[in-house]
Amino acid sequence: MNIHLLGASSASGKAFEKLINLSENKYKIFLYSSSNIKMNYFNLKNCTGSKLLENNSPSVLVSFAPIWDLSSFLEKELKNNPSIFANVKGFVLCSSSSSVTKRFSSNIFDNELSSKISNSENYIFNYFDSLDKKCIIIQPSMIYGSIYKIKDKNISKIIKFIKFLPFILLPNKSGLRQPIHINQLAKVVLHFTEQIAFEEKSFRKYNLKKLLLGGDEEISYEKMIRRIISY
Repeated sequence: MNIHLLGASSASGKAFEKLINLSENKYKIFLYSSSNIKMNYFNLKNCTGSKLLENNSPSVLVSFAPIWDLSSFLEKELKNNPSIFANVKGFVLCSSSSSVTKRFSSNIFDNELSSKISNSENYIFNYFDSLDKKCIIIQPSMIYGSIYKIKDKNISKIIKFIKFLPFILLPNKSGLRQPIHINQLAKVVLHFTEQIAFEEKSFRKYNLKKLLLGGDEEISYEKMIRRIISY
């Protein structure tokens, strides 16, 4: 079975690649990146010269790329070329829980982000539904962790700020966070990738689904900052 991995140079993409390489099942993985020259070049924003799905064997497409870039790519580039996915059995796409958790936020930026993500997810669902393809969109909470010196874009940024700031302001009411490690996310993505690849009965019942995904523990923003400081 072939796996085509978009966003392969991200921390989550690297964690997923590592799991694939350690798996007992034999996969041939194709890595795509717009920034790493050692991988297959593929830029969702500019597809000129990109190579995607040139191997015509049965495959699953996995993406850790921004969901809105993937949606835009499908709308602009693939609308008139659906045959590119002829040998793809299904799709496992990483999005964000912000499409749900920030939907009714009073913050304009959060509200617009939620709409942007949600609209992208819906377009992708409609597109793959028209092709009768299986697709799961995973909506993880705050992602953290590093691998091969590649850091996440959430908690790593907070750590960087803490190093240079004499103090940090915390909101009175910030709700709870449920951060998820890149290795946890990679395991979930691999689980659904294998369900599609091997046509598990539990996945045959439906073609499209969304899954909100968090880590093992719910903690406040303040508690999360204190833990970071104590490390």
